Amino acid sequence: MNFAKKTLSFALATVMAATSLISGIAAFADTGKINFTAINGNSQAIGAVMRKETDEKGNTNYSTDTDGYYTYIPAQTGYYAICANPTPIYKDEKANSYSYTQTQDSKRVDLVSFSVYSKYDSVTNELSDCLANDKSTNYILSYKQEIPNESKPVADKTMRIEPYVTVKLNAGQTYYISTYTPGFLSYNKDKNDYDLYSGATLTITPSDWNVIIKSDAISSQTFKVKENNTTVEEEYLNYRHSLKAEYVGQGKDVKVPEKINNLSVSEITGTQNNTITSLTLSKNVESVSGFENITTLSKLDLASVKTIKANAFKGCTALKEVVIPSGTKEIGKYAFNDCYALSKLTISNGVKSIGEKAFLDTSLKKIIIPASVNNIEQYAFGYTTDLNLNTVYPYDTTEILNKNFVMGGYSNYEAQRYAKENGITYLDMTNGCPHYYKSSTTQPTLFTYGKTTSVCALCENKVTKSLAKKKINVSSLKAGKRSFTVKTAKQSGIKGYQIQYSTSKSFTKKTTKTVKVSTTKALNKTVKNLKRGKKYYVRVRAYKTSNKKTVYSSWSASKNIKVK
Repeated sequence: MNFAKKTLSFALATVMAATSLISGIAAFADTGKINFTAINGNSQAIGAVMRKETDEKGNTNYSTDTDGYYTYIPAQTGYYAICANPTPIYKDEKANSYSYTQTQDSKRVDLVSFSVYSKYDSVTNELSDCLANDKSTNYILSYKQEIPNESKPVADKTMRIEPYVTVKLNAGQTYYISTYTPGFLSYNKDKNDYDLYSGATLTITPSDWNVIIKSDAISSQTFKVKENNTTVEEEYLNYRHSLKAEYVGQGKDVKVPEKINNLSVSEITGTQNNTITSLTLSKNVESVSGFENITTLSKLDLASVKTIKANAFKGCTALKEVVIPSGTKEIGKYAFNDCYALSKLTISNGVKSIGEKAFLDTSLKKIIIPASVNNIEQYAFGYTTDLNLNTVYPYDTTEILNKNFVMGGYSNYEAQRYAKENGITYLDMTNGCPHYYKSSTTQPTLFTYGKTTSVCALCENKVTKSLAKKKINVSSLKAGKRSFTVKTAKQSGIKGYQIQYSTSKSFTKKTTKTVKVSTTKALNKTVKNLKRGKKYYVRVRAYKTSNKKTVYSSWSASKNIKVK
């Protein structure tokens, strides 16, 4: 018998083989039936009925091929987690486990199984329209297999869990859970008889997660065993069991649990809720996909996810900032394509590959590529799409490079290659940021200072330079008979002017007078009743009202004139 690459179907076949060994070849008569009633609450105990018969030699034989079903009517439409937790009816104090002695050296654990149906024919006693068949009921058998003629057993790397499945049920409809509940016997030397092991608790609860169990071979062991006096090598695979999960709840803030039914959630495949606002992965999640076009998703915590699959967050137009963690190895193609609001992206060291158009059509103006990246595919950064006016087809698009996009890297050949091939400004940050400043200026006014702000396009280092307020100038000062006329150019944003004139160059208080002119036009004011032949110094400033207070500009430079 070749034990190479043991699979789930083999494990199930072994369940039936174990049963046939119990029953032998004799014919049996039923001693009882399993009668299932409508579930009361969310759980119900179920049990197997042993069948027995004494053969013509007086030997008692047992059989446990017991099937049955019960009904369940959900109160609300939604996804439900259905789980069977095995429990012994009679406890064998010496056995301490669910076991059946298949051979002298081989032991295993057999669990209950079930399927969920939506139809039942009372005439033929047949169930149909299976919602969870044998393949999706997620049998997981944990066992320690001892190799014949070998003293060292295979290490038990599997997890023993209950059969578990999530299915969508409609409110008010009757569903039928068809069960197989194996009973198995353990020989009790003290009683010189067998103790019966059987039973389970079947639980049904609403679920926010639709899950599928993944079984991945993580290691193998090879043993030499004898079969028919011939030594052969046989391989035993050790499996890691985890969950692939889809969010089917109605919550807005979604936090992925580390485990469901004692199994790690290793893969997130998306959601049926298109209104979630935040997604937080757990540390056990290794890959994520299926959240495209969720326009309400604005917060994303990727924890330590290894793979962001193709199209994972495409079209999530509310995302503004994303941090790719150091545990991530691959960002799939189109992963954040069409995330138009995305303006801040941090890629941690550890990422190896960035797929085609992964960040096409975002608001990113820069990117720093860590040294770990060894593959950047076409149009991953710096591009947006636009209509291709060179074709006759109205919906053809073409990729347009953002000429102001900047890329930095750390002695990274791949980043340099991508930047050079695409005409993108590249800066080597190995010895620190060399700073690639882009400046913006706020112009000064008569009443406020201006400033020039220079920000490095990569590291965001900021340098600010203040600009002095604008000054008003006296454009014309002419003497008249015992008067002078002062003029200025038109000023913006003012309510009027003040004119000061004095016989003192320093505008001492006793020698200075002030004239207010309420106009938003250019100043053209004649000041009269002055002393003949006297020299006057003249200056001007503007004013406006802000928050019910009068605000003044600086004084102009003074000019002097001798009155006629």
